[in-house]
Amino acid sequence: LGAENRFVENVRLRLVQPNIPQNIKWKSQFREKHLKNLIELSEAPVVSSIGKMPTHIIWPETSVPFVLDGNMSTLRDAFGENSSLVDIARIIPQNGALLTGSLRKTGGVKERVELWNSLQVLDDDAKITDTFNKFHLVPFGEYIPFRKYLENFMIIGKLVKGRIDFVSGPGPKTIQVPGAPLVSPLICYEVIFSGAVIVPLNDGIPKPEWLLNITNDAWFGLSSGPYQHLATAQLRAVEEGLPLVRVANTGVSAVIDGYGRILKASNLNERLYFDEQLPKPLITPTFYSRNRLIGVVFVFLVLLALSRLRSFA
Repeated sequence: LGAENRFVENVRLRLVQPNIPQNIKWKSQFREKHLKNLIELSEAPVVSSIGKMPTHIIWPETSVPFVLDGNMSTLRDAFGENSSLVDIARIIPQNGALLTGSLRKTGGVKERVELWNSLQVLDDDAKITDTFNKFHLVPFGEYIPFRKYLENFMIIGKLVKGRIDFVSGPGPKTIQVPGAPLVSPLICYEVIFSGAVIVPLNDGIPKPEWLLNITNDAWFGLSSGPYQHLATAQLRAVEEGLPLVRVANTGVSAVIDGYGRILKASNLNERLYFDEQLPKPLITPTFYSRNRLIGVVFVFLVLLALSRLRSFA
């Protein structure tokens, strides 16, 4: 394609890929080390042609190894004044934000405890300004289907640490990020669901200008999985005509434009960060984004007609 990209002014993204192995990701003795790893990559010097420090830092799925509730004093009491928690506020760019995957817990005492796999936005005061909850949960990974019927007969439990099932969020959500355009977040394999990556436009909510997919992908190991995951993310960008930013714990982190072209990407199983500008959406909405189901039916009919013509040839 010969089309040139347009970029959002004064938005510079830093994608942080910490490359934490799955077998130590949730071990409590490593959580301080994991956090320091993220912070070191977040405040490292600029190594891109942009030439300026990032305005927005993005960490991958469940990268914060504790429940981040926005109350930094409470967290310092729990982990100590010398904890890297103190550094979180320092690394958030002025007038920008940190977007991070984290666990959330609600309830307790007399209320039912609920766990959420979330993305949270922290402003430059380290205050949580918006939250998105994953709505497509992984069966036997994040919850046990039909638990109350299978509980007494289960041979295996959840793959994710902990006995409590995660709670599913309500669905796609358009969130606000300080200093950046509206975004629709997607956690892990939520990016594979065609037609379910943004809030339906007839709901009266402004359309997001980019998609953000945070993921772990360490589950896949050395396999084709991370590359297939990346390819499906490219398809969503093409369908919606929206740029897609993908940040993986380990896997393939990438910035993809609205044509599905990869502008910059990491390698598999690599500890790194890179800085990139945020592309703007396509000027003209795609046929699919304007028609949805009609577009799918149209493509099906075209393929059916072509198959019939070939049978008569």
